[in-house]
Amino acid sequence: MFWEWFTLEIKKVLTDKKVRVDINIDPHQFLYQSTWDFLDKMVEYNQQITIEITERVSQELNLKKGLIDTVKHIKDLGYRVALDDISSGQYSFKVVQENIKGIDRVKLSLLIFNDDSTDSKTKNFFIMSWVNFAKTNNVELVIEGIEDDVAAKKMLCHNIKLQQGFFWQVPQDYISPKEVHNFKEFE
Repeated sequence: MFWEWFTLEIKKVLTDKKVRVDINIDPHQFLYQSTWDFLDKMVEYNQQITIEITERVSQELNLKKGLIDTVKHIKDLGYRVALDDISSGQYSFKVVQENIKGIDRVKLSLLIFNDDSTDSKTKNFFIMSWVNFAKTNNVELVIEGIEDDVAAKKMLCHNIKLQQGFFWQVPQDYISPKEVHNFKEFE
């Protein structure tokens, strides 16, 4: 019933060909035929939609085979695929690496650093490793957990433009203010 309502509503929005949307789907939902029926019904809009697979661990879905098959099926329907909240939930580096051929975007969560127990140098290496991995594999990288303009500027000075968090509310390119040049390293 939800998918029927959602299909009608999202089609109204997508009549404007300039509109792009990300639809978050919990991995467990892929066990239900209604999810696949929805994706089949929306295939005419596949160039406007990214399917964002959330980080929740599904006990019923075999992570390795299930995720690989799910990503492949979504890609076969012509959609873009994003993995949400890398570094939390089920998405380790290994899982991302095993699925990289079918992934268009990874969303790296910085929320693991919220307790301030990690020094800035380690945090910097962690983030830049993901930046390099994304570039090497031609995958978009969105940094999640941007809570203020200082964090946004620090990311931007490392050419990390796709950011999401309380500060932004939705992923978007960050246009550099003049003061960005003051940030040379992560702090």
